[in-house]
Amino acid sequence: MPYRDRINQAVQSIGAQLGFELSLDSGGALSLTFDNGRRCQLVVADTDERVALFAPVAEVHTDTRGALFEAALRLNFDAARTDGGIVGYDANQREIVLTTNINGELGVDRLAGALNDFMGSALALREQLNNALQSHRPAQAGAATIENELAASMMKV
Repeated sequence: MPYRDRINQAVQSIGAQLGFELSLDSGGALSLTFDNGRRCQLVVADTDERVALFAPVAEVHTDTRGALFEAALRLNFDAARTDGGIVGYDANQREIVLTTNINGELGVDRLAGALNDFMGSALALREQLNNALQSHRPAQAGAATIENELAASMMKV
């Protein structure tokens, strides 16, 4: 059985355990939502036995671009802080994203664990970027709170 079909079976099994239907699309991808509308995408590679996971963690605006890019580069320098994932920039969507690859055979348990860990990492990274952005913002009298500014600049789904 082809790798994509084996991954699709694992995805379908995870969906059944969660009580809803999940399946890869015709391109070998699956989009998931978690934690109040956050997005995660699973993509099965065409050329080897590898699954890529992607999750946007921050929307980039002109006023936050420099601080977010600096924070993302700093996070990439310490793989433990990204749980081995890579922080990148999706220029088409103007988002900071977390990505990782899972190589080799993936049964239901390994795939479910990897997805759970990845989504947790994406949430933690989002918080780390929030903290980094707060430290780069000067206090402004009469301006909206940092929390409101961050909420407006972070990914919205």
